[in-house]
Amino acid sequence: MTPTRTLAVYPDQPSATRAEGAVTDIVGAAAVHVEESADVKASKVAEEQAEASHSGPMPATPPMTGQAAKSSTFFALVAAAVGALLLLPFAFIGWGDTDLGTRVFFALFIGAAGGGVVGWLAGGYLGATVSTKPMAVERGWILRVDSTDEQVLQALRSEGPLRIDLTDDVGSLVRTDMAEEHDVEGMINRLGRAYAGHDDPAELTDQRRVR
Repeated sequence: MTPTRTLAVYPDQPSATRAEGAVTDIVGAAAVHVEESADVKASKVAEEQAEASHSGPMPATPPMTGQAAKSSTFFALVAAAVGALLLLPFAFIGWGDTDLGTRVFFALFIGAAGGGVVGWLAGGYLGATVSTKPMAVERGWILRVDSTDEQVLQALRSEGPLRIDLTDDVGSLVRTDMAEEHDVEGMINRLGRAYAGHDDPAELTDQRRVR
C-alpha cells in the first residue's frame, strides 16, 4: 500500500490550528481538512489497526493490545534484572561441591527467569489498564492532509500531536509515524498512574467540541 493521506491528532485546538497553518503554507488550503467526521472515523480505524498489528498472546487471557505488549516487554526486562540481582547473593552461599562460577550462573538465571515472568504478567495487566482510555481522536482535534511529504510530516510533528497515521485512499493504515505509546517516558508515566488506580484526569476528559 502507498500512503496518500496523513491523519494527525492534537491534544487541543490551538496546537491543531498552528499545525493547520504550517501545512497550509506547504501544500495549500485545498489539501488540508480539519475536524471532518469521516477523518474522525478514519483515525479510530487507524488506531485500532495499529493496536491489532502489535497485539500478542498472554497466558489465560485474550490477545493483549499493543500497549499491553509494550509494557509487558518493558516490565519483563526490568523485573528480570531486579530478580537476578536479588538472587545473586545466594550464589555466595555454599551449595555442596558446586564452584562459585556455577552458583553465580544459576542464581542469575533463576532470578532473571522468575523476575521476567512476574514482570511480563504485571506489565501486561497494567498495559491493558492504560489501553482502556479513550482513543486519541476522542480526546483531541483531527487534522487531515492529503500529502505524506516529509516536509508536511515535520511540520505536523513540531506541534506535539498525540499521534500521526499515514493511510491510503480508502483509509487503511499504512504506518504510524507517531503515537503516545512510542514515547518511553510517557509510557512509564501512564503505567504509573494505572498502577495507582487512576489515569490523568486531563487524558480522560473530552476536550473536543461536540460534532
